Amino acid sequence: MSEPLPTPNGLSGDPYGLSNGQAIRWGRRSAIALGSAVLHSDPDIEALYDWEAGSKVTLRNLLQRQGYESLDAVREEGEIESLRESIFEVFTVRDLPVSDAVRDAVTACRDRDTLKRWRRPAITAKASDELLPA
Repeated sequence: MSEPLPTPNGLSGDPYGLSNGQAIRWGRRSAIALGSAVLHSDPDIEALYDWEAGSKVTLRNLLQRQGYESLDAVREEGEIESLRESIFEVFTVRDLPVSDAVRDAVTACRDRDTLKRWRRPAITAKASDELLPA
């Protein structure tokens, strides 16, 4: 019968299922966690030893978990939302009711240039429906 493998916590066996019967050289717990991360993902290797590179990879991963490709995509979404709000604010300040069609079109629009184009007529329109092409 072979001798049980030593583990970092002093217990015998292979609690991580990594040894395949081979001797394991145990390091600190952070190294074990890091090893596990390397096995399950394809990280930028530089991120494993460089603090700034690691921070960038972490930010990218957090953004991607929320459905964004990059920080620029977050900024673009913020600008689009700001343009939408500005159109509705113009109508509010001018005491003009916003029709359902205009509200739906502005809310659904994801194109920055279109929203910018709609914002200008909102300033002079007599009714919100003038915003949309006939």
